[in-house]
Amino acid sequence: MADGGPEPERYILDLLTFFATGGFAHSIVVHHPNRTAALSHTDSIPELWHDWWNSTWIDNVEIESIMRAFVKNDLDAFQDLPQPLTTLVTSIHKLSFPRIPSHIPSYNSKSSLPEDQNFGLSPKKRHEVERMCSLLKIVSEEAAETGSIVGVAPQPIRHIIDIGAGQEYLTRNLATPPLSFDVLALDADDQQGEGAVKRQAQLKWWQNKVFSGKKKDGDSQPEIAPQPDATTAEEPPPCSGSVTRSIVFVDQRTLPQAIEGWIQSADIEQQRSGVARCLLTGLHACGSLTPSVLRSFVTLYRDQKDSTNEEQHRTWKCAGMALVGCCYNKIREIQRDVPMSRTVRDHPLFNSLQIESLHLHLAAQITHSWLDNPAAFRLGLRKIVFRARVEKLFFAKYGGEMFKSGVAVGRFNDATYSSWGAYLRRAAARLDSEADREILLAADVSEDDERNRGEGRLVKRLELLHVLRCMLGPVIESLIMIDRWMYLREELDDDVDVRMVNVFDQKTGSARNVALVVSL
Repeated sequence: MADGGPEPERYILDLLTFFATGGFAHSIVVHHPNRTAALSHTDSIPELWHDWWNSTWIDNVEIESIMRAFVKNDLDAFQDLPQPLTTLVTSIHKLSFPRIPSHIPSYNSKSSLPEDQNFGLSPKKRHEVERMCSLLKIVSEEAAETGSIVGVAPQPIRHIIDIGAGQEYLTRNLATPPLSFDVLALDADDQQGEGAVKRQAQLKWWQNKVFSGKKKDGDSQPEIAPQPDATTAEEPPPCSGSVTRSIVFVDQRTLPQAIEGWIQSADIEQQRSGVARCLLTGLHACGSLTPSVLRSFVTLYRDQKDSTNEEQHRTWKCAGMALVGCCYNKIREIQRDVPMSRTVRDHPLFNSLQIESLHLHLAAQITHSWLDNPAAFRLGLRKIVFRARVEKLFFAKYGGEMFKSGVAVGRFNDATYSSWGAYLRRAAARLDSEADREILLAADVSEDDERNRGEGRLVKRLELLHVLRCMLGPVIESLIMIDRWMYLREELDDDVDVRMVNVFDQKTGSARNVALVVSL
C-alpha cells in the first residue's frame, strides 16, 4: 500500500465493520433520498435515525454550515450535534484513504506537457496526462532495473499498452519526445478511435499553424481520413515513438493476443533484440475494465512464471502496470468484480455487507469540492431534494417506486431548479398521464402556503441525508481500492512490489486519483 497507510488486514476489517448490515452507515447508504421522502409520508423512518431525524438541532443550522463542518471534521461548533452523527463523521475521516498527491518528479524538464501537445486539453486533463506520463517513466525505469541481469546495464522499456485509450490524450504524449514510447492504444469503442484520429489531424493542423508557420489565418483544417477497421500503425516522426490503435474488448484472452500481434507487426521497429518488455496502463479505465485489466495482468504474470522453459520463443513479456480506475457505477457484474480479493470475499462480515449499485454510485463522490464551489453545492441539493419530494407526492399511487412503475421525470437544465414551482411545472410537462400532471401542479403553491411551510422540516433532513451519503463515498471507494490492492497482493509473489500511488491532485477535479502500480 501507500507509504504511511494503515495495516491492510486491520484496515479491511475496520471498513467491513463500518459498513456491515444493521449498522448506521449501512442504513444511510441504502436509503436513497427518493425512498426516504416516500417513507416520510408514513413516518417509516429507520429506527437508527430517530436521534438525528427527530432532533430540532437540524432546524436551527444552515445546511451549508453543517456541510463545511462535516467535510473539515470540525464539529466543535455544534454542541447539540446528535451523537450518531458525531460518531459517523469522525469514522468517515478516520477510514477514508489518504488522498494527498504523492511526490512524482516530472518527466519533462519544464514540469509540464510540451506546448504543442496541449491542443484541446482542459487544465484537468493536462494535469492527469502530465502526472501519468511522469509516473510511467518512473515505473518503466523501475521495471528495467528489476528485470536486468547482474553486471549488465538495464535495457530501457520502450513498449506501453494504453488500455481504454479513448481520445488518446495519454497515448500521444507517451509517444512524443522526450518519452518516445511505442504505444498500443486499445479501446472497445470504435467511435473513440475515430475521435482520436480526428483529434490527431486537428493537432497536426494546429502544430503547423502555430509552430511551423505553414498555415496562415483563414486556412481550413485538413480533411479527416476515416479510421481503418483493422489495427493500424502510424509512421512516427524522427526521434519519436509510435502509436498503433486497435479496437479490442479487453479480457484475459484478447489482451495477450492484441499485444502479440502488435509486437510481431512489421510496422513496429524493434529497438533492441530479444524479448520486448511491456507496461500496461490505463488512465481512468471505466467500470469493469479495471477489474478485467487486473485479472489479465495476473494471468500474464502466471503464464510468464510457468513458461520459463519456453523463454526463447517469447517475443514479449509484461514488465509492470500503472492503472487508475474510474466509474464504479458502470461495473457490469457487481458480484464478480466487487470484491476481487479472497481476503474480502471470504471474510464473515462481507456476507452482511450486501454491496449494491447504491454503494458504487456513492463511491464516485468527492465532497471537499463543495468547499470551493458553494453555489454548485446548493444547486446539487435542490436537484436531489426536488426529485425526492416528487416521489413523496406520488407515494399513494406508486408506493415510492415511480421509476419501477415506468414514470420518469428526468433531468433538466439548471434554470429549472430556480424554484419548487418552476420545477413542478417542467416536470408535469414531461408526464404522459393527465392525472399525474394534476398531482404535480396541485403542489405548485406559494412559499407562504401552509403546505409548503410544512415541507421545510423534511427538506432540512433530506439535505442532511444527501450530505451524509456523499461523505460516505470516499470510504466506499477506499474499500474498493484496498480490495483491488489485496487481490494483486494475493495473486503475485511476495517479492513483487504492489502499491497505491496518489497520482493526481483532486483539487484539479480529478476525483479518481489513485493508481495501482506494479513492477515485475
